Amino acid sequence: MLGFSRWQWSRPLHYINIPPWSCNYVHERDCINDICTYGALKNYSTRLMTYKNGVQHQQDFFFLVHFASDIHQPLHVGFKDDAGGNGITVRFMNTSTNLHSLWDTGILSYRLRNTFQSNINSYYDYLYLKMLNQTVEMNNDSFMQWIVESIDIVCKQVYFDEMNVIMNSSTSFNLSHVYYERSWPVVEKRLIQAGYRLGALLNRILKTHTESTTPTPPPPTTTITNESCQNAAFSSPFSILILLLVLSVLSYLFNEKI
Repeated sequence: MLGFSRWQWSRPLHYINIPPWSCNYVHERDCINDICTYGALKNYSTRLMTYKNGVQHQQDFFFLVHFASDIHQPLHVGFKDDAGGNGITVRFMNTSTNLHSLWDTGILSYRLRNTFQSNINSYYDYLYLKMLNQTVEMNNDSFMQWIVESIDIVCKQVYFDEMNVIMNSSTSFNLSHVYYERSWPVVEKRLIQAGYRLGALLNRILKTHTESTTPTPPPPTTTITNESCQNAAFSSPFSILILLLVLSVLSYLFNEKI
């Protein structure tokens, strides 16, 4: 979530609540008046179609990146009764957390720390190469499909502990290597999908400006500063890695002119 009080109005845009185990998305039921992540993605992608200089354009860009990362984190399309896993207490590798936070940062941070020695640049290089060599289920620009994919992961995997018991808010659950080993590939796949898809979407937006009379912004680079991360209010490795992947995809697509 965005951490500053000035952005609290956007909180309902960061998730979609569905009835427990309905395992489907019904727009009229789950996104009333477009106040959910699906509505936010439509709104900010449309806003970016009209290029404008300055802070507003930057905010639209960072919001779109953030909402795209949200929708690819399965529990941002979670069950209403436990607030997308926030109400389910777990112990992961002997650390207390909740199911939502585990999928937000816990699994990714554990992999970053234990497999890549906390070197986010090495992890980014690994993810980017993996993204370049993977095309299955990547280039899908349907926001609805992104939602369906997250719901499918939630209903078939996320809520089942290491003994395949359905986790709930009535008790605490211990999760360790068994849960981690079956979960980190899913987290990485969603990271890569989000980065590629959002990069391709932004590339199409850039093309609309190229064809207009409005000056087109210069091609993006993969350089990102701490200040820009703070401005984007990205508080997790998930969002930061997605932004890096997006910038890389844009540079790749720009250079390939596709």
